[in-house]
Amino acid sequence: PVSTNWCLVHATHITEAEAQNIAKANAVAGLCPITEANLGDGIFPARHFPGAYGIGSDSNVLIDAGRELQMLEYSQRLGQRQRNVMANDTIRHTATALYQHAVSGGAQAMGLGHGFALGAPASFVTITGELPEDALADAIFTARAPAVRDVWVRGRRVVENGQHIKAASARAGFDAVLCKRL
Repeated sequence: PVSTNWCLVHATHITEAEAQNIAKANAVAGLCPITEANLGDGIFPARHFPGAYGIGSDSNVLIDAGRELQMLEYSQRLGQRQRNVMANDTIRHTATALYQHAVSGGAQAMGLGHGFALGAPASFVTITGELPEDALADAIFTARAPAVRDVWVRGRRVVENGQHIKAASARAGFDAVLCKRL
């Protein structure tokens, strides 16, 4: 049965009853809003979904967490014809609500904890921004260069100054495979 260990990817076409059952099972809806928009597949029914969600990118149309969250919010706005749909009474700032829900649901889907705790491995992202209070909204809602600066996963830095630490070796490996094929 569906449980907290499940992540239901492409939950775009769920019914209201299915949304309630996913939430009751404490499962995660895995959303890929840019892919859904690119394919013309549909809009996730956020209004009827009280559970956890995470975001991803499966078709590689665009790999950008901020743009995925932006598309999630904008698709809801278009569908419901109102603003700030993903904000709520608990979290009134739209970018904060989007980010916190996606981090929480994403961490659950990957079997990771989230937040900071003494002695726990640190997993976090640093983003660029003029002012700290605007950085999150800028990362999601403005048309800038990618805003992710550094990424740490379980205490290890994997992205530094916007570049994956293994980007050069990955590129070299890709080039070697490509040369063999051509």
